[in-house]
Amino acid sequence: MPAGWDSGGYHRIVSRLQMYVLAGTLQLGNRNLDHNTYLNYSNASVMPRLGSEHGAEFLIVCDGPPGFETVGKESSPDDAIIIDDVPRKFQQRQENPEAMGGWTLCEDPQSGATTRFLKVPPSWNSPGAEYHPCQEEILCLSGDIAPDDTRLLKPGWFLWNPAYGVHGFNLHSVAGGTVLEWHDGPWEKLASPAP
Repeated sequence: MPAGWDSGGYHRIVSRLQMYVLAGTLQLGNRNLDHNTYLNYSNASVMPRLGSEHGAEFLIVCDGPPGFETVGKESSPDDAIIIDDVPRKFQQRQENPEAMGGWTLCEDPQSGATTRFLKVPPSWNSPGAEYHPCQEEILCLSGDIAPDDTRLLKPGWFLWNPAYGVHGFNLHSVAGGTVLEWHDGPWEKLASPAP
């Protein structure tokens, strides 16, 4: 979002909208959303004015085609779920900071779709190939994570694993890192038999 951009008023969300601030600061009504802030609006919610004084970079995930309907004024309470500084709050929740850990930021009760924040420690390895009964999308936020021996995802890199697609033949991390993961249905880790 360029510096000075402003949505100009209130908008009704057509389908569930999730945002994660990667850099800069967004203004949502009279609230600032800084780096590493997560935001979730359910469909048909009304979002207050959105803008950025100095510019911002953020990720948007929608459950369907994105759409906004302009409304004259706020017609319902702001029901956004907002989590500031996700990595720090996750660190406070995690019992063993040296182990891999995850935090479900959002779960759709009807579809089972989830959004998760994951932290992997340095020198982490996952045992063997796997697959899931849902699509899995991953954005590396910090550090690194490698799905196999040929690729090392770094901050800003994206990976898509299709439903039932076998992957993770040598899933590991060198320096450790954090990622956001989205699943379009109930997630389950299923071991793939050796070829």
